[in-house]
Amino acid sequence: MRFRRFCAATFCLTLAAVAVTAIPAAADQTPTTGSALVKPMAYSPAGCTLHGGRRPHIQTSPKHKGERWADAFEFTSCKRNVGTLYISVSLYKTDLLGSYFEGNVHYTVHNKKYVAASPEVKCRNDTQTTDFYAVSYSYSIESGKTYSAEGTSPTVSLKCGTPGGSG
Repeated sequence: MRFRRFCAATFCLTLAAVAVTAIPAAADQTPTTGSALVKPMAYSPAGCTLHGGRRPHIQTSPKHKGERWADAFEFTSCKRNVGTLYISVSLYKTDLLGSYFEGNVHYTVHNKKYVAASPEVKCRNDTQTTDFYAVSYSYSIESGKTYSAEGTSPTVSLKCGTPGGSG
């Protein structure tokens, strides 16, 4: 399926072959500090919603063997199983020169009502502060029609220097 995105000063439209979804500009997508991003998929019969579970944070799980990683966890949930459910989450860092892509994770599931993704990047310098944010996109296909939502997490400063960019 092809998607085309058209942006103006205050909003963006994502056009699909079977649906048109109005999406607020990035400033309107950022929740207040401490709250999670929740974007219902407009008119989704299954009530699918994109959730920014947590803002970017430091992860030190056993799988990382004590190393520090920056990651962002996002998920989409529906009230019932849908034919196809997709999520894509990209992690970015920012500095004075702009934004830099750090990683992306995406998944597609069938006949499910939940999908999650969590991109991560290894911290190379635990004393350098870096600003991170995540961009997520999700869609469901229900009875042959596509419903979508996207959003941007708040920017968070973490003690996690990474290669690339100016730092």
